[in-house]
Amino acid sequence: MNNIKEQIDRRLQALELSETQKKAMRENIIQQARKPAPHQKRLRPFVILLTCCLCIAVSVSAFALQATRESQFYLRYFNPADMAVSDAAAAQYGPDIYFKSLKSGDIYNQYFAIHKLITYYNDAETKQKAIGVIRPFLDSEEENLRQAASFALSILEDRFDDPHLVKMADGSILFSLFPDYSDYGGYHEIYQIKDGVFSSYTAFSAPSMYITQMLPSPDGKLLAVATCSNKSNYIIILDKMNDRISPELVDSARIQLGQAQGFPLWQRIDHENYCGISDLAWLNDTTLTFSASLSYQNTEIIQQAAVTYQYEQENLQYRLLE
Repeated sequence: MNNIKEQIDRRLQALELSETQKKAMRENIIQQARKPAPHQKRLRPFVILLTCCLCIAVSVSAFALQATRESQFYLRYFNPADMAVSDAAAAQYGPDIYFKSLKSGDIYNQYFAIHKLITYYNDAETKQKAIGVIRPFLDSEEENLRQAASFALSILEDRFDDPHLVKMADGSILFSLFPDYSDYGGYHEIYQIKDGVFSSYTAFSAPSMYITQMLPSPDGKLLAVATCSNKSNYIIILDKMNDRISPELVDSARIQLGQAQGFPLWQRIDHENYCGISDLAWLNDTTLTFSASLSYQNTEIIQQAAVTYQYEQENLQYRLLE
């Protein structure tokens, strides 16, 4: 840990901050990096170092993105550690770091800041200021910034008319930030606005690194959530009315079919299943259906199946496809 602090100190020397500010920022970053997020394990020391260096390198924006194409706007993955560092800096300096990022001219910082300002929904003064500074981005030449601004304003202006927002039977609005930011999907945390209050609802851990789809049941009482890594796909059902969650359905189908077919079944240590899904749909208020490509023996065997799951009866069935 001493080595980590030494390297942080060297990075801090480049910032135009007072010694008091540097000390507070150092302590806040390390504290945030040590704190396990929901469903996450405690960060190891080298991860703490990585996140601290990322935060310091970008100074007031506290923002690190894996942008891998220089010719166009492209993001691959928001690392939870980077997010923790961003939140630590925001806790230290407030929303001004995001307002400054909007003036930076950097489209990645601007994209990030637009979405993070949504988290100040409960602060009436910041909320109104955010609306004013985000509106000009509706006319941005960058399509991703226009979409981000439209999404953010739909929430901050209480219109809730963006297609990425899910309306549930209890009156809550569910959504993830950075919807479809990557080729794989959106950020892996679901937020809600209920009774006029913004809060975090639930978050997923690796390998469910992206949310690809959120589909409410016809009566709005259940929510099917599809997630993925860059190798595998997963589906769960959230029962918001009763605070329950279904089994993970893709691996459940893979196991059930594999047992019936006599395929070897092994659980990978990284929980990847190398399965694909499509055609996610509700047949009625409690029955979900989807198509799946189920993988066995390191993808040497692929079985195509139509899967249905009856939530109330906890009954999963599959039908092999030609």
